[in-house]
Amino acid sequence: MKYGKYYLILFFIKLKGIKEVEEVLKEVEEVTSFQFQIFDANTLISPIQVEAAFINALLSIEAKKSIARNLALEILLKMAAETQISNAIKKIGIKNNLEYLGLYLIGSSIEEIKKDIKKILEKINGKLIDWREIPRKSIKDILKKYNIEEDEINSICQDKSLKPEEYLILERIATSDLHR
Repeated sequence: MKYGKYYLILFFIKLKGIKEVEEVLKEVEEVTSFQFQIFDANTLISPIQVEAAFINALLSIEAKKSIARNLALEILLKMAAETQISNAIKKIGIKNNLEYLGLYLIGSSIEEIKKDIKKILEKINGKLIDWREIPRKSIKDILKKYNIEEDEINSICQDKSLKPEEYLILERIATSDLHR
């Protein structure tokens, strides 16, 4: 996805061997010079959540209202609909022994980002997978992280483009700055 001068490439990885958080972060840092963030793929309701967070983070930075020191972390804050970095990491950050990771790289050259994806996969011993290959945990568990209640879901009119759950999480992302 491109917005302004930035590209964001989102991809999902199945690790072939279980690793510690620090090890995965260190290995990715060794092979890329791009801003990146790794998160628990099971905490997303859909990839559109990352796209909305990306645009929202860029708008926050343009308006000089950002919380984080870099764009990658600001996107994570928006994805989690949080204003505290520690809360965002608790909510959607990676934990030890995860099998499925989400990872995004941000930069100005799509070709260079794609080269780094290959290096990352080799370094962390991971396999690129499609979003739909990730075994879904309970949607109720995801919604609970965002304080979304059943009544709220039922109050949303069905739309063909978004499920009520997606709509409500995107609403949380869009309004997260209001809760500071």
